[in-house]
Amino acid sequence: MDITAYKLARKDVYVNSANLGSAFQRMLSEPKNKQKNTKDIHKFVVLNHMLSSYIATLITNLQYVENIVPNGANIKSIRKSAYTLGEIIRKMGDKDFKDAEINAPEERTEAHTSDTGLLYEQLELINKLILDIQKLTQNSL
Repeated sequence: MDITAYKLARKDVYVNSANLGSAFQRMLSEPKNKQKNTKDIHKFVVLNHMLSSYIATLITNLQYVENIVPNGANIKSIRKSAYTLGEIIRKMGDKDFKDAEINAPEERTEAHTSDTGLLYEQLELINKLILDIQKLTQNSL
């Protein structure tokens, strides 16, 4: 993993998260009759913040674990999350969004370790959070 690219991407996430929070705060300063879906937008802001936090935690954990190879279940979870995020982004109006290509690592058989179990649990938490964001955007945004 290129650490510089990761740090720049993480910085972009923090800047965009701050901009989203600021836009929400500006919306709250508008007259009440102009505000729409404030509770849902607040949930959206919070879920996005949680998602970036979960992903940062996952990447930090992966940096300190040696020789962890994602298994088929991990790759499936990553692909499912990436696909769902792509659907959310397209629904929100970004017609030019291109899905990330996720390449599976070389197939190896490996024992189920606590590290691979932790990786799977973290990926599943991220996937559940993304599904919550999808439900929220389908219902109100």
